[in-house]
Amino acid sequence: MSIAYDSDEPERVSALFRTIVDALPYYNERAKASAISNYSAGRLRQSASTDSSSILVARFDTSLVGFAISNLDDETIWLSWFGVDPVYRRRGIGDRLLQALDQRALLTGTHKLWCDSRTDNAESKAILAGNGFRQICTIPDHWYRQDFILWEKRVG
Repeated sequence: MSIAYDSDEPERVSALFRTIVDALPYYNERAKASAISNYSAGRLRQSASTDSSSILVARFDTSLVGFAISNLDDETIWLSWFGVDPVYRRRGIGDRLLQALDQRALLTGTHKLWCDSRTDNAESKAILAGNGFRQICTIPDHWYRQDFILWEKRVG
């Protein structure tokens, strides 16, 4: 398995993104539709053109099995989404993606990673906490009228 920044395959990343988001029980239909639209191949290509390190992918042989999409945000890194193909879960791929984001932070000189998760997403809560993220706060009735947790991780 390999982890690398790759902006050459936005179609494949977008397709995996859609597969993962469509299956999530944590998001309502409006939130899913918005996320899928926001992470279309065209938008991923545009993001990568301004920040070539914004799309991190995990591959197993030639299969794309995971991704982490992030962006520099006022001297921090916002992890907007990460996911692993359900067939490849429980193999440490999510951990390796998050560790690679730590390296991105160090290389860019940023001091913090941050992100959000749904309050009822036990899997994300576990992997984020297990990789050194801490909960900043809970935001009830927020994006698409759903409850979220904001997370941060100091790096460096």
